[in-house]
Amino acid sequence: ATIETALKSQPASTTTDLQAKLDATLARLGEAEAAATARQSEAETAAAKAARDLALRDLTDAVTAGQPFADKLQALADPALDAALGPMADTGAPTLASLQAAFPDAARETLHLSREISAQDGWTDRLVDFLGSRTEARSLTPQEGDGVDAVLSRAEFALAEGRVADALAELAPLDPALAAPLEAWTQDANRHVSAMVALAAAGGE
Repeated sequence: ATIETALKSQPASTTTDLQAKLDATLARLGEAEAAATARQSEAETAAAKAARDLALRDLTDAVTAGQPFADKLQALADPALDAALGPMADTGAPTLASLQAAFPDAARETLHLSREISAQDGWTDRLVDFLGSRTEARSLTPQEGDGVDAVLSRAEFALAEGRVADALAELAPLDPALAAPLEAWTQDANRHVSAMVALAAAGGE
């Protein structure tokens, strides 16, 4: 009001000049306010991202260690993560180490079962299977071919390198009749892969 009164008392030319200066000043103030608001918004966004990254890192550590993580999952409030990890939150996800430790026994049982149901093979193959079943011998290095021993050897090699999804892909062609010994292991492996994929997607990988 004081400025308006002062402007009215000035000559027209002076008033026009003062008004222009006032408009320019107000414009600069508006730009400064907009810039400050933008910086505040950027700071809030950065802080929110940092908090999410930290929460996601805590969740990843818990999942990788096989620990329960319900509280950490809830802190993220991410529907995609809830859908993928929710069923494992109270018990923990199967770990790579546990999958690697459990595979040899499952592989031996699978190979033993395959030898028991291969009665249609020739006598030479049956002799090899008989000796193998007595010694529980199996290949520990990757082998080529479609035989059960070869498939298991490639799956175990992929698993040793931490490639769980590749191990599952190697096992997929096995005869369904051999599924029983590997069923529990396969379920755990699929849960592990699902958890890792969900975490990677949440992290933008």
